Amino acid sequence: MWSSCLRAFFVFFLEATWVAGLPTCQDSQDLPTLTLPYARVRARSYDEQSDYYTFSNIPFAAKPVGNNRWRSPQPPQQNDTLIDGSYGPSCIQGQTAVSNSGNRSDYAKPLGPQSEDCLYLDVIVPGKAVRDPQSYRLPVVQYVYGGSYNVGSKTRNDGSSIVKSSGNNVIYVAANYRVGAFGFLAGDTMEKEATPNAGLHDIHAAFKWTHRYISLVGGDPKRISAWGESAGAGALFALLTAHAGTQDPLFRTAVLQSPAIDFAWDRQGTLETRFRQFADAAGCVGQGVECLRNASSEALIAANAAPSKALPFKGRTAWAPAADGAFLRQMPRLEYEARNFWPRLDALVVSHTGHEGVVFVDSSVDTDERWADYVDFFFPVASVAQKVTARLADLADPRARVERLVEQGRIVCNARLLVDRFANAGTKTRVYNMVYGRGEGLHGSDVAPTFATPDASREVQAADVGYQSYLISLARAGDPNAYRLTSTTTPPTVEWPQVDGPETRGKQFERVLRVVDGGYVVGADPTDSRADCGFWTDVAAALTNEGGYAPPGSVRNQSLVPQVGDPSRRYYGSGSGEAC
Repeated sequence: MWSSCLRAFFVFFLEATWVAGLPTCQDSQDLPTLTLPYARVRARSYDEQSDYYTFSNIPFAAKPVGNNRWRSPQPPQQNDTLIDGSYGPSCIQGQTAVSNSGNRSDYAKPLGPQSEDCLYLDVIVPGKAVRDPQSYRLPVVQYVYGGSYNVGSKTRNDGSSIVKSSGNNVIYVAANYRVGAFGFLAGDTMEKEATPNAGLHDIHAAFKWTHRYISLVGGDPKRISAWGESAGAGALFALLTAHAGTQDPLFRTAVLQSPAIDFAWDRQGTLETRFRQFADAAGCVGQGVECLRNASSEALIAANAAPSKALPFKGRTAWAPAADGAFLRQMPRLEYEARNFWPRLDALVVSHTGHEGVVFVDSSVDTDERWADYVDFFFPVASVAQKVTARLADLADPRARVERLVEQGRIVCNARLLVDRFANAGTKTRVYNMVYGRGEGLHGSDVAPTFATPDASREVQAADVGYQSYLISLARAGDPNAYRLTSTTTPPTVEWPQVDGPETRGKQFERVLRVVDGGYVVGADPTDSRADCGFWTDVAAALTNEGGYAPPGSVRNQSLVPQVGDPSRRYYGSGSGEAC
């Protein structure tokens, strides 16, 4: 131990700050220290065999407690003590809507201590970049976890696997964001007194931190690649439409796996009702946000489950990025339809699994009567509910109808919309489409291979690493083919073609990378037909227009149901979009 410590001594200067350490020592006094304007952070650990450092639990915002509850994240507080990474709880957790995830990393995995004080991030950095940051500008993978906007933590997946699989040629970042009522409380009262979609603001603030400071450890702020799955991808889907698509998301490439986002539009109705359910359960009956900001953490934690418990069906949660009139003017899918999204991405991978809806099916919806109640509850506009019922009438089993509704309406057609719009954005964005169908192809089954660790002795692991190499290649080169593994994996990867504009005008996408048992096939994706996805966009437009929440000048016309009244009659800018 002493010999490795002695030979490793180094001191170097970073942008007017010093970072010092011994790269091969586990002794905490010998680990490098990152000096930020507001704090000094010592690396938590060093992996000598693979030569990477982990900086754990770096605060990227002030504690979102007291008056900071339901506000955009505030600047980190000045800290004159050395941060050693030992403190960094997960955000307060709720209950996931996933009942049988295909995610081998396990949605139900214990996430350790929980607290409202949770806005921390982790950075995993190759040793070469820590030792000589001025000589490197490594690309960055920044991961946004899923979990139905109700659970999740930066610690759920092991990002060191991505650093190692890249040959120590990327930096990995993962940040917590507020979930459940703490992150996605919305509605009329929230718009007037606080900030809806606080969790989305957290995510953007974490990207801002990376953009500002990652060069201190040899990262390139111009090559940040945002990766997300399920709610994580849905959050990125929404962020690209922030402030009608005028806000820079601060990443240049992205991987969106199963972008899941529900219909959340009724600002003075359903969303306000859920606010009231939460406030009442927290002891703030008939009161507003000020009461909640003064409530005990214990009362808020107990109340966090109230809106979800009020749902009469399983497989859904009360939480999602919601229309708020400012940060998200309307449901993100309608902003894409109006071409109000940030178009200046270099490259984009969009994927979904082969059977997205299975894990969200409420098995109690097994009669036509129960199915009718399900549709009426989630689409509380009679004329729209009738159209949804008619659209899925060809399926005899009510549970199969729920599966298709969730698959198309909440996930797959979001993926199609992204590909459609970015392939026709008039920019140079390279767009790649994929379906992950290995095994049962359940929702979440692509997370484990995303975080695969190289192990040539295991055939399934070798296949996972091949899949992973496409994603890492996108982060490194803006092209999933540039660094994909070819001769060293079984099965071997294949050339993955881009989707172009003309292809999006067909019934279905044809040049799709299909990840299947035994290999990779480039072919058609029959699950996201143009007609089906157009229907669900019409549903979103009909709900928004009937409620009167369409932003003036961005009304998405629809022919699904007759329009009653001015589609913008109840729209107003909420003032909730304060800067992150």
